Amino acid sequence: MRYRLLVVAAAAGLVACGDAVRVVKQTLAIQESFFRQIDQRSPTPEIRNTLRALARGSGDSVQSLVANGLLRLDDSTLIRRMELMAAMMEASDTVICAAIVRGNAGSSQMTLAMTQLQGPDLEDWIGLLVEAQVAQLEQRKAHEVTSAALTRSVEAAVASLPDSEQNRMGDVLSGLEAASDGDACWAGRGLFRQGAALPEPHRSTFARGLVQP
Repeated sequence: MRYRLLVVAAAAGLVACGDAVRVVKQTLAIQESFFRQIDQRSPTPEIRNTLRALARGSGDSVQSLVANGLLRLDDSTLIRRMELMAAMMEASDTVICAAIVRGNAGSSQMTLAMTQLQGPDLEDWIGLLVEAQVAQLEQRKAHEVTSAALTRSVEAAVASLPDSEQNRMGDVLSGLEAASDGDACWAGRGLFRQGAALPEPHRSTFARGLVQP
């Protein structure tokens, strides 16, 4: 619980005073949603108790379970994850958006991004995080896509951009770490948006590729 309170305080400290109350309220709503989803999705009392204990801990174990469990989720859930990630990036400021795109967003930054989700979107996001933990604990079969298939899906997403943006997208993606936050955020928003609009099987391949190591 102490860790959770520290995250709330850190997240509130990253925003203007006028938004701090909203962030704190939404962060507490996120915590409540976690426990609600744990109770709803846990197939056994043992798993429920394990997940509740982890949710009260430091957060590192939860992140590890989620990261390892995402590949065990079905395509439709990973597509929904991609859509929600796109929504969080669109609503977040450039610094947080760029950190998400690069995969190095801190706990406070991710908390702020999550506070941009409301109602069913927030429940879906928390639900898939909990489902990933359950999938990992149950050791469901993991599914991966080949690098060749993922490359084709990314190329399809880039090709769906206007001609004037395709070269810029390629340049930013080829040097993402060195790109400015503005360029990284622009590329991430565009790529996730186009990826969610791809026809199958590219869309499912794209969404699954996003969670592969």
